[in-house]
Amino acid sequence: MELKAWNMEAEGGVPKLEAGNMEGEEGITEAEGGVMEAEAENMEVEEGVTEAEGGVMEAKAKNMEVEGGVTEVEVRNMEAEEGVTEADGGVMEADLEEATEVDGGEWNGTSS
Repeated sequence: MELKAWNMEAEGGVPKLEAGNMEGEEGITEAEGGVMEAEAENMEVEEGVTEAEGGVMEAKAKNMEVEGGVTEVEVRNMEAEEGVTEADGGVMEADLEEATEVDGGEWNGTSS
């Protein structure tokens, strides 16, 4: 991602935005020592915005691909007729898998 690459420091891979705004007291969520993509891209810890509070950050939704090449935006916007149902504001993994086979052929990783 361009934003991530632009903010990335060579050592440790900690984005400059995160490094500049986080004291390390909280907000680091991955065992690898990284941060959630949303935090790394656009979130300042003092803003208090989390995935649980406001869903995925806009940049994450636009730029981050999830399993199978489906972006968060595509997943969230798929209609029920595609075989995807929403639960608690997201999609069930099983429903996403079903959606890949609606036309009975290979799924090319895109949504129309």
